[in-house]
Amino acid sequence: MQLPKLDLNVTNRCNFRCVHCAFDSGIWNLDEFSLRKLEEILRDTKELGGQRIDVTGGEPTLREDFADIVRVAKGLGYKVELVTNGSLLDKAKLSELKQIGLDSIAVSLDGSNYDIYSRIRKVDEPVYQKALKTILAAVELGFYVKVNTTVFNSNYRDVPNITQFCISNGIGEHGLYYFTPVGRGARGQELAVEPLEWLSFIRKNLVSLDSKIKISLEVPLIENKALAGREIGCIAL
Repeated sequence: MQLPKLDLNVTNRCNFRCVHCAFDSGIWNLDEFSLRKLEEILRDTKELGGQRIDVTGGEPTLREDFADIVRVAKGLGYKVELVTNGSLLDKAKLSELKQIGLDSIAVSLDGSNYDIYSRIRKVDEPVYQKALKTILAAVELGFYVKVNTTVFNSNYRDVPNITQFCISNGIGEHGLYYFTPVGRGARGQELAVEPLEWLSFIRKNLVSLDSKIKISLEVPLIENKALAGREIGCIAL
């Protein structure tokens, strides 16, 4: 038996306060598993057929022992992806993670410019620029890089621009996630784009880009079955 890719939430601490956070990260700073406990979990999961993990949070790089978590997971034979906002990494830290064996990095990017990005991730512009630098440095160092975009009413028209940024910079995958109003997001339900409007936009603007980059798409439940086949072209679901 082989388990699907698993999320390993190593912390609920976060240096951002994103409007959609399902975990209210940075507000509810919950107790964290020790490195020893995480190793125990990873060993147990490996025995159950675990092959791949996403190390996430919160912002996982806030943990002082983050590199040790990656090292333990790689020692157990996992493929490991880091899911991050990208603001706390630099080329030196990325190089260290490359040497440890980290396989891939997924960085959140919800706008092709600071104005759009800051509607969702309310940080100063230098932080946004740092996230961009992290993405480009990770590509340069040879990581498999994925850009994650959460789709809102305020940014969905900008999604093709983010996809083009990915294509132009050698990024392997663009992941699109439909905003679900849970956690902190429950206090901003008006931020959600109308599902059929979003799906119509996908068909008109993203299908033609799927031949140039892997697009992984989380569709609203309303049309999950209808979109599982040919209606949306060859976009990966």
